[in-house]
Amino acid sequence: MATLLRRLGASRRGSISVEFLAVTPILLIMLFGVIDIGNVMWTRFRLNAAVAAGVNYSIVRAADVSGSNAGAVASSVAKLVASASQTSDVAATVVVNNGPVATVTGGGDVAMSGTTGPATNGQCYCPASAGDWSVTMTCGASCSTGLAGRFVQITASKTYTPLFSTYGIVQGDSIVATNMVQTQ
Repeated sequence: MATLLRRLGASRRGSISVEFLAVTPILLIMLFGVIDIGNVMWTRFRLNAAVAAGVNYSIVRAADVSGSNAGAVASSVAKLVASASQTSDVAATVVVNNGPVATVTGGGDVAMSGTTGPATNGQCYCPASAGDWSVTMTCGASCSTGLAGRFVQITASKTYTPLFSTYGIVQGDSIVATNMVQTQ
């Protein structure tokens, strides 16, 4: 019996299998972490690209931002952002010069809200931050963020649940991309 135990203790057969089994869980956790971070970054990239497409469209349609077509601009930009993201279940919200607000979720219909009259569309704003429409000014007047003008705010968001942790990228279970562009 003692001879058998000595022989088993001196044998190196199977040691590679034991080492492989010890390292495999660590390697799998690292692999899934890299896949998860890659998925978050890909989604963020797609949302940023969709918002950029909306910004470009808003600049091309700048003349309609202050007119009676502001609602059509908001609707078109929201549809464009929702479809250009190339990810499912994206919520796109577009606010045109503190007036019409268009919201699209996924490939659904556009929900319109806000005012579309000249009371807001014809004014110029000097927003200190995204969504701050409190400061109206004369068009072209100097303000702390540049010149007062007409703006389009575009936001795209997608609900995302990471596998492990948020890595500081996902805030409140959503990945969000936003931009505010001055069209005039």
